[in-house]
Amino acid sequence: PDEPGFSGAIDVNPGLTGVTVRRCNIVGSSVNGIYTPDVSNSRYEDNTLQGNANHGIHIDGGSGNSVIGNTIRGNGGIGIVFTVVVDSEIRANVVESQVNWAGIALFADSRGVDVVGNTIRANAFGMLIESGARENTLVANTANNNLLEGFALTSSNGNVLVGNTSNNNGFEGFLLVDSDDNELRGNVANLNGDHEANVFAGFGLVSGSSGNTLEGNTANANADEGFILEASDANTLRANTSNRNGQ
Repeated sequence: PDEPGFSGAIDVNPGLTGVTVRRCNIVGSSVNGIYTPDVSNSRYEDNTLQGNANHGIHIDGGSGNSVIGNTIRGNGGIGIVFTVVVDSEIRANVVESQVNWAGIALFADSRGVDVVGNTIRANAFGMLIESGARENTLVANTANNNLLEGFALTSSNGNVLVGNTSNNNGFEGFLLVDSDDNELRGNVANLNGDHEANVFAGFGLVSGSSGNTLEGNTANANADEGFILEASDANTLRANTSNRNGQ
């Protein structure tokens, strides 16, 4: 059945391997643009996914998958979402104007995913890591001008974020909620906050986030704090820069 979350204009049958979907233009479907359940060692490259009712690309299970160089704009759900996906990559995509949800998301025990060099802009959230997604690596992504957070981790542990940029977002540049043992190194969060004047921080660790390391990050000219910790213990902040913030 054509259920919005579990069907696509392009459906890849469960259990396949070695599939390539390249240079397709998928516009205005009533479901996902591309949907793949339990498909492995496959590649989704140089596609355009625009104005679909649900997600642009939903990879649901599997391992060894690559989502590379796609343009994803104005879909009803998330631009690219991985659910229970292992040892895969999301690289060099442009994801914008997912106004109802996130540009890119890793959910439900997704692990070992490399998210590298993506441009994520003008979505509700930029990048979400949630619901036990763990041990993923985010490098050199840019999440600017999103309505809420640029990067948000909730109940997700052991992730590494290096050299990402998160500027001009409505809430925090980087937010960790109940998330432990993550590393944030060399990231930039400038000019974030002031969503309808509630004001927010460059980097926030809240609600029992512990054992995280923040090193060599920059948080300048944010509407409220550069760095804020609330109800979060045993974190390490080292050699960060925080100037000209509102508080």
